[in-house]
Amino acid sequence: MRRLINQHPGRGAGLALGVLPFFALLALYVFASHLRLAENPGDKLLPSLGTLADTFHNYAFVADRRSGQVLFWTDTWASLRRIGSALAISATLAVLLAVSIGVIPRVRALLSPLLSLIEGFIRPLAKSHYVARTAAGAIVSGVIVVMWLYGSRIGRKITALEVLRRPTAARRFLAFACVVFLSMIPVDLVLTVTWSSYLEALRKTAQTHTGLVAFEDSPLASWPYNLFVENWTVAGTSLILRSTPNDALVLPPKGFTDWQPFDPTGKGVDVPDLGRFFWPR
Repeated sequence: MRRLINQHPGRGAGLALGVLPFFALLALYVFASHLRLAENPGDKLLPSLGTLADTFHNYAFVADRRSGQVLFWTDTWASLRRIGSALAISATLAVLLAVSIGVIPRVRALLSPLLSLIEGFIRPLAKSHYVARTAAGAIVSGVIVVMWLYGSRIGRKITALEVLRRPTAARRFLAFACVVFLSMIPVDLVLTVTWSSYLEALRKTAQTHTGLVAFEDSPLASWPYNLFVENWTVAGTSLILRSTPNDALVLPPKGFTDWQPFDPTGKGVDVPDLGRFFWPR
């Protein structure tokens, strides 16, 4: 019998397993909504699926009595205009700033240290997901505090939160949140696919070579894989992705002298023995 770590689901089974958590969450929501509605039929925290469908239909396809407009599309267009304006302004400022840094030496001397610091800690790539999680934790904590204030008596004394209680402001805020969520999906998909391609390139390099492979001689040194390289993880990741003990280890880039889990050349910390655990071809 094949070990559990070597059992890969087929396409159909993989699709079924991927869909299963969504159905589980949907069932959990329906169950929780039923409990709350049984206690309070007017509960708005977890409305039933029928109520959600009716509300969305009225919001997206029925014209508002006061304005005569379909609020979903009106509010979405208003949010898109705000996002477009923000992107246009930020892109213009970024281009002007980049040109100034590249052309004017004094501006470059002024801002280069700051930009180097930001690039070193905050990179919009998958390899810095741990930085993103740290920032996301603070953001989520702030959102929870705002939600608590909004539902408490204190929130009624805060003008900004009181404005959100107005139906028009609440609808536009919800539409804006939906647009922001949808706008992030393409970026996440691209990063996920590219990151998977990076790991596949590293796996093929390790499994089709023996001994030590210089980073510069591997596909990882070319674009876009070089954007995802974290120098101290290259050797360790190639070790994990080997299919036999004779497969290669990929060395970190030349000139890298910082900490890494082990020394792939054997001059420092010995290469870990993973025993029978290898990555399948």
